[in-house]
Amino acid sequence: MRYYFTIVLILLSMFQSTAQDDETMVDSLLDEFLSADNQIIDDLLLSLSNFNLIYASTTYNTKTYFSGRDIGIDQYNISTQLTYANSNGFYTGISGAYFSQFYPKWDVTTLYIGFGNYLNKQKTLSYNTAYSRYFYANSEDNIFANTLDFGLGIRTKNKILATQLTGSYLFGKESSFHFLSKTYFKTNLLKEKNTLITIKPQLNIFFGKQTIELSRIDIIENIPETTYSKNTVFDLINTQLIFPVECTFNNFDICFGYTFNFPHPIGEEVSLKTTSFFNFSLGYLLEL
Repeated sequence: MRYYFTIVLILLSMFQSTAQDDETMVDSLLDEFLSADNQIIDDLLLSLSNFNLIYASTTYNTKTYFSGRDIGIDQYNISTQLTYANSNGFYTGISGAYFSQFYPKWDVTTLYIGFGNYLNKQKTLSYNTAYSRYFYANSEDNIFANTLDFGLGIRTKNKILATQLTGSYLFGKESSFHFLSKTYFKTNLLKEKNTLITIKPQLNIFFGKQTIELSRIDIIENIPETTYSKNTVFDLINTQLIFPVECTFNNFDICFGYTFNFPHPIGEEVSLKTTSFFNFSLGYLLEL
């Protein structure tokens, strides 16, 4: 379970605006700029050839699950981030995560830096790459201190449907790699000059490399002995369905969402139940 806990901290730092294992903003902030999903950013990209932006957001999740798994601790979590980005595709920032029932409650701080851009003139294909460094309050969580990410995205010209695949290499005391697929469908409920309200159902599929410890009991001279072995597998870890309502007014972003987790059993895990939670996020975009 310590492994899953470390993974969820990394995911919190990667996606802070939509939901817990998928909270928006390292590559999701970049995706926000590249796909121009809200009217304010869209107008900004059309009107400026060079820009510098700062985006700040805070997300509250009513429940905390680790890779979709319930470990029996009823707690909420709050994640916050501050990101700088410019028109050249460069971005950098800092984020952190707070857990209501852990000690210390402020568990991890993340520094990240990245770059991304379009691959074609139609702006339907994009890429991004990033490096993240994690600083844990509890040294036991420091299994992976670093992450290298590379993502490819594709969307329709009308920006309604988009998919992004991100591969991550995690390293530190141990090493691993993961893949996250995100697909969303966006519908505008209201679109005016300074106001945009959308619903954007999203499907996230999370695969990863896992090292599983297996036990076996052998009878040797009528004495039971337990032997252990390790097996490394690459398997599905969790699937998420997210139903957010996003509101943009001038430079403010507000999101209300509900997330369903469908964790996939790995190793000796059996009968993992579906989990779900509400989330709320507030963001502000500042043009420098």
